[in-house]
Amino acid sequence: MEKLTRLRFNEIIDQETEFVLLPLLSFHIMLSSSSFQTEVIKNILFVVGSLLVTVGLIIFFVPQEYATGEFESSTTHWLDSMIFLSIGVLLILVNLLFRHKVMAISLRPTGFQYSDGENTIKYDWVEVEKLRRIGFISPPAYKLKLKSTGEHIIFVTESVKGNYVEVRIPGLNFIVDFSQMGKEIKRIKRDYGI
Repeated sequence: MEKLTRLRFNEIIDQETEFVLLPLLSFHIMLSSSSFQTEVIKNILFVVGSLLVTVGLIIFFVPQEYATGEFESSTTHWLDSMIFLSIGVLLILVNLLFRHKVMAISLRPTGFQYSDGENTIKYDWVEVEKLRRIGFISPPAYKLKLKSTGEHIIFVTESVKGNYVEVRIPGLNFIVDFSQMGKEIKRIKRDYGI
């Protein structure tokens, strides 16, 4: 009888332990942003701006000849180079303004964390004022605003592991995030009312 009771007790403990341990295991699983995609978003405007500045300088110092009709040709004007230079410099300045806001973060069940090089900075979800997806950017990107400092953080999902669908119609780009991180963000928004 004692052996039967001990066996039954062990079964109950195993069932309860499994029930107790499953939520605890999910706390140890952290979803992280794709570091490659984060670096691409951080630097894309700088790269495109640098290319436009380079093309503008080439056009300015070495005027190019291009065909305007079947038997006519013309050379580039200094105004053409100024357009390329202006757009390139503008993109570089926008990149310098927003580059520090783009970070690779890791989601925790109670908050998120990111590394600023030396330190790992952790925030709880109750410290977040807003959490929104940035529309029309592929891969899916999100922006959050902290209550205490008003700081904005932009991050992408872990779309290396996850999925997203992008529908492009002329003049409109529609993205649906099916990634695991996107699902977790929807749950966090619902649970914390962000």
